[in-house]
Amino acid sequence: MAPACYVNKKELPNLQNNANSPINETNLLHRTHLLLEQHRAFSNQQGERFNIFSILKMERKEVETHSRFIYELLNPHGRHGMGTTFLELFIADVLSLDNQRGKYTVKREDGTDEGRRIDFTIESADSMIGIEMKIDAADQHNQLYDYFLELKKRATNKEVRLYYLTLFGAQPSTGSLNSLTDKQYELIAFSSHIVDWLTACIKEAAMKPVLREALVQYKLLIEKLTGQRQEFKMELAKQLASNPNDLQAALAIEHAIVKSKIMLQERFWTTLKQALESQEKIVAVYGGKSIKDISENYYQNSKGNKNIGLKYPVGQYADMSVYMYINLYSWVHYGLRVCDEHGNAVSRRDIKNDIAPLLPTGNAVNSKKDDWITCYYNDEQSSQPIVKFAEFGDAFDTDPVLLSLTNENEVQKLIESIVCHLLKIEEQFSKLQKN
Repeated sequence: MAPACYVNKKELPNLQNNANSPINETNLLHRTHLLLEQHRAFSNQQGERFNIFSILKMERKEVETHSRFIYELLNPHGRHGMGTTFLELFIADVLSLDNQRGKYTVKREDGTDEGRRIDFTIESADSMIGIEMKIDAADQHNQLYDYFLELKKRATNKEVRLYYLTLFGAQPSTGSLNSLTDKQYELIAFSSHIVDWLTACIKEAAMKPVLREALVQYKLLIEKLTGQRQEFKMELAKQLASNPNDLQAALAIEHAIVKSKIMLQERFWTTLKQALESQEKIVAVYGGKSIKDISENYYQNSKGNKNIGLKYPVGQYADMSVYMYINLYSWVHYGLRVCDEHGNAVSRRDIKNDIAPLLPTGNAVNSKKDDWITCYYNDEQSSQPIVKFAEFGDAFDTDPVLLSLTNENEVQKLIESIVCHLLKIEEQFSKLQKN
């Protein structure tokens, strides 16, 4: 058996540029890179890359960052001192509703009879509005269905409106909807609706420089999360629109971009699976029939709507199997889950309550959920990086970890660090079993 943190280094697919590629495509890539560097330098001069949310590592925290910040803006009594201005803009620009009669009541993390929490509710004399927000967290079973029923219960002679807010306006899962139809909820997106709303808020806050700059910082964060840099895109678009050869080359490159992302993700999963199998783990792919299948689906069919990854059994607890799951939703996260006889994860709060307090606290969002015993993005006691496949799209701030997947040696180092942490978690669980 191989040493605890040894990873077999097997041959990986070669992703190097083909030397025979047409020269116009190569030139276009080179000139685009130069243009990108110019815009990066300009952004540095303007201080745009000094983003307080990024520096404090709060970019994707749904509750601590996005929920609290948006609620503060929507709250008519918020510290912004703008009264209902931001709320009225939100109702008109994001929710596409006419101004509501009378006073507004805005709540955050509004509890339901089912023990859930609706991210935002807005109530007026005319409407009962609920908004569910998703950055990284997966949908829960019957989540939107339960929210709709809760809103209907509260809405005495009022119109019920349920909104699903995601980075790009993704569809909720069928498990969350239950029997809801597409006429009973509406999709809204950070990439369009929230960006436009923040732009309007910034204009209204022109005479309050500190407030205005806070709004600018948050808008820049949303643009980063959704891969938007309008000035760079517009300049590049103008160049392509004025040169037929460049446009033809760009179209050829466009078809290869998604394929290259698929190849890099496939490399990641293949190398990880090989490393785990070298440790005599019985590894299965889930979310698709094969590694190729899940990698393609992530980018081509259901990005942001499907959990994919690898899993393998690590032992028993009480009458249930315990598996190690390595899952991808937006960021790669992994940990222990209680499973049925088919290896499918199930919620067992009693088992979680027994085991979780005896293990190091997980740093991933899912660690708080009942269907994960514990869950991690990385080993915070080491230099292991977090793998953020959802951020593979921002030309200005592409995660260097993702770029490193083009280098075979760096992939091996990354996988070795992940496997080391997986083995450490297994060892901690094994000690609990013996006790």
